[in-house]
Amino acid sequence: MERNTRKNGIVIGVFEPEIASQQPLFDALRDAGYQVEILWDMQRNDLQGTEIVKPDIFFADVFELPPELKMFMRECQSGAAVVPLIGTSSAFIGSVGIERAFDMGAWEYVEKPYRPVDVVSRVGNVVKRLREVRLQRRERAQLVDRLTEQKRDLVEARRLQREFSAPPRVTVDPMDLASFLNPSSEVGGDLFNCIRLNDRYTAFYMLDVAGHGIASALFSMAIGSWLQAEAHNRLFDELNRIRYPSEVVSDLNSYFPMDEAGTRYFTMTYGVFDALDWSITFTRAGHTPLVVIDANGVTMNDEGDPPVGVSPMTVFTDITIQLEKDATVFLYSDGLVDQLSAAGDRYGDDRMIKLLSEIAFDDVAGMINRLRLDLVRFAGGVRSTDDVSLMAMNFCVDRDEFSASSSAKVRQTRTLFKVQMPATLASASAISGAIGALSSELFEERVATELRLAAMEAMANVVRHGYKGQYDGTQTIDVTLRDDGERLSVELIDKAPMFDPVREIARSELMSLDDFTEFDETPHLGLSLVSRSVDEWHYERRGDRNCLILAKVRGTSTGWYHG
Repeated sequence: MERNTRKNGIVIGVFEPEIASQQPLFDALRDAGYQVEILWDMQRNDLQGTEIVKPDIFFADVFELPPELKMFMRECQSGAAVVPLIGTSSAFIGSVGIERAFDMGAWEYVEKPYRPVDVVSRVGNVVKRLREVRLQRRERAQLVDRLTEQKRDLVEARRLQREFSAPPRVTVDPMDLASFLNPSSEVGGDLFNCIRLNDRYTAFYMLDVAGHGIASALFSMAIGSWLQAEAHNRLFDELNRIRYPSEVVSDLNSYFPMDEAGTRYFTMTYGVFDALDWSITFTRAGHTPLVVIDANGVTMNDEGDPPVGVSPMTVFTDITIQLEKDATVFLYSDGLVDQLSAAGDRYGDDRMIKLLSEIAFDDVAGMINRLRLDLVRFAGGVRSTDDVSLMAMNFCVDRDEFSASSSAKVRQTRTLFKVQMPATLASASAISGAIGALSSELFEERVATELRLAAMEAMANVVRHGYKGQYDGTQTIDVTLRDDGERLSVELIDKAPMFDPVREIARSELMSLDDFTEFDETPHLGLSLVSRSVDEWHYERRGDRNCLILAKVRGTSTGWYHG
């Protein structure tokens, strides 16, 4: 069988009884770049050769096709590739030939006697359509592959979402917990869990990332990992004390800022149960209300702050609630109350509260099960467009088991101010003045002065050495002043290159002053002043940010400064 170079990748299979007289036609097709294969051996009266290439296009007389060739054509047309047919017929047959040609799957029709220029033109039209169809088929196949892969990813995302969340039933002394998670068809960003911090404190949280899909699910898992994988570093302070919820949520607000598209943010409730005081302290950041259920009924606590990630300047607040014996704290996502029925009605808060009030408040498993079944009946087959998360925690252990001699250190923290300042010396001076003024109202004058000077020197160090004294409007320092009753602390966060002042001072103290050749160019002398001015300081690198905490303890003074 003759093999030609496939200039355009198209093979034309030919059956033509009058093959000798059609050589000009075959030459014209070859000249146009097509590979022409003669399919029928006229002498042997069978398919040509034993290695027949499946043609892209058949060029044949529809009235003279041998049965074997018809079967071969059907096999080609039933395969994965699209195989158009150009039907040919004697001129006197007329419309009968056209009808038969298109019944056999032809896309074009040419009458005898053939004019090579007409055939080449019609073949070109068929080839153009053939390539469009094949492209569509490839795109559909790729789409099917992507959808199949996405379905696998969604299944995995749902599995991870459940794995990162609390189990359906668990006891974490002093708490009995029951939960339910129903990811939506598109998978959302719901996540919830509890973390036992020590014998006295147990943390709990529920969050809901904006949007749906695998990206939202992965984002929620990153937040859950931030909380759980390094719980000791994230949920305890540098002195191994339990951090208050507002501080933890504030850190999340810094770690996970909103993206440029304004779509990456999340709502959250994060709280800590205190088994000694039998109370919960929580921060509610744009999430659904925290519900307390006890012998007095159902109480919705809807005070709170904006969602996490919306603004770097958000100041989050702590809310403390004294619990009754056997009280249950219930958290839920908006997927519950936003569920629609077949009639288009919304499940709503009122229906939820009514049901909660009818259930024994200390039966967390029954509570979750009743809500789940009621939601299914209400939906009436309407699929949820959002994740549905439910978590009920019953605090049932006798508080007398927890003595006042607990090793956990208790503190009440309040944020006096939080501001993002331009990284300039003028701004540093103004902020340090505000720190001094607020500090002097709460602590001794000397303590306030030393904290102000330490903060000023630390900010100046960031401006001069961290940002190299350059300011184009993007260099900033986040400054937060906090009071926990025992100490005043200033937290400074910047995006300058990594620099650990605590380590540098420790290293420089091993060096003599003769090792410093250019006093004005090194940050160490200023940081030495900082270290002498404060009672405690702590540094950590948070992602692409430096975080430095400076603290002064009430009733103490380093004594070096006499102002």
